[in-house]
Amino acid sequence: MNINYKSKKDVIIENAYLDPFFKIEELARMAGTTSKYVRTILSESKISLMELRKEYARKIEDREYNPLERMVLSCFLKTPFLSVENIEEVDELLLNNSQDINDIADHIQERFYYRSYKYMYRNRCWALATVFLDNFIFSSDKELLSMPELIEMMNRIISAKRADLSSIEFTVDLSTEQLGKHLKINNFCPVLRLKQMLSSNGDIAALVLIYFNARQISFSLSHNGGLIINHKES
Repeated sequence: MNINYKSKKDVIIENAYLDPFFKIEELARMAGTTSKYVRTILSESKISLMELRKEYARKIEDREYNPLERMVLSCFLKTPFLSVENIEEVDELLLNNSQDINDIADHIQERFYYRSYKYMYRNRCWALATVFLDNFIFSSDKELLSMPELIEMMNRIISAKRADLSSIEFTVDLSTEQLGKHLKINNFCPVLRLKQMLSSNGDIAALVLIYFNARQISFSLSHNGGLIINHKES
């Protein structure tokens, strides 16, 4: 039994609170159920999407900018079916193509160290991530660095206005042997790469690369929750 499994009811309720602007049909699709079942769950749980929307509207004017909302790594921690326990640090540089690090290639040896992670879903690797960090800005004496710890480090740097966060870049590429081995796909299958950078005084302070099997990933952009990452069966 997968102890991290969440029921359809859990997924419906979590997504309703995550973004009350989701339609009933969208909540049903994300939970893999019917609109009728969604309405039943919301009614039994005394959850009103209209009231949640009103509450959101009351708060939005006083809302302060939170860098976590734009950080691609933090999107995984609010994915309904994925918990922190599903994220494993691996002692291997996970990279699909050497061109993926062109932005830091000239200084990678003397300035950067990396951390790589596997995202597991139902005991299978669903996504891979490698993060390159500037030695001087992101100093860490830890041999292992969990994903929440890494996100907290990056959040502190951004909140202190020592770095700026870029937009998220989406690129479709063909898989190489290393990524194919982990994602259980053949060479030259489509992979989706997400890239985001942190810059400090014009220099790159961090480079985030995330890879997915392009056939098993979808995204939605919500009013309240920002970027939502969804798994789909291939």
